[in-house]
Amino acid sequence: MARCRARTDRGTLCKNPVKKAGQRCRHHQGMSEAGPKPSKARSPRRRTYTSQPPRRQAPPTRRPSSAIANQSVGRAQEERQRRVRETANSCNRVISGAWQDAVTHRANQYVSEDTWLQVTSRRRHRKCTLLAEMASAIFNGKDAIHGFVGSVAGEVAFLFGAGRVVKTFAQELASRLPLPMDTELVAVARALQVTGVLLCSLNGDDLTRCRCFIDLALTETKENAGNLLTAAMNDWVNLKAVT
Repeated sequence: MARCRARTDRGTLCKNPVKKAGQRCRHHQGMSEAGPKPSKARSPRRRTYTSQPPRRQAPPTRRPSSAIANQSVGRAQEERQRRVRETANSCNRVISGAWQDAVTHRANQYVSEDTWLQVTSRRRHRKCTLLAEMASAIFNGKDAIHGFVGSVAGEVAFLFGAGRVVKTFAQELASRLPLPMDTELVAVARALQVTGVLLCSLNGDDLTRCRCFIDLALTETKENAGNLLTAAMNDWVNLKAVT
């Protein structure tokens, strides 16, 4: 049987039957017989790389100065904490019930019983912070302080917002230590720090959380800090020059 053999839209030859060769089916009337199948147009080959093209290296980034400063501050903070921990480990053997009793007895020799009871009452950790601020102010300004020694510590306490009880305690200490002015101020500042350590010890706080002990650990060696706490069990006049 003869076939239409006209070229379809798909590029194939029509296979519809016709009466005789050379005729076209009703779908391809008037179309000539198809010639050879046209070749497909070749698409351009894509360029391939045998290896990845080299990447441009980004210029090295410089660390901002703020990051360097923060890193330095972090290292300094870690060093401070390490020093406080080591000093606390060294001084823990000094702090005991016997030490608390001895220091309490010595403190009662320089302040009235009523003042001492108020100092050792509630909010001991807060009072330790006030004592530390007062002691620091005395150390920083002792060279410029001259006048009525008995009121010096009280005025410093007032400037730092210390409570009435802490202010009275400092005044009584400063007025009853039988020492020359400058050495008296050093002894008062040391006594304030020792009192703060005692309050935190009575409160059951860790030494590394005691503000007075932290100041002591950062300004003295482990040996000197231990000697100072040991000397506090005796006459507080000796606190003026503990090494």
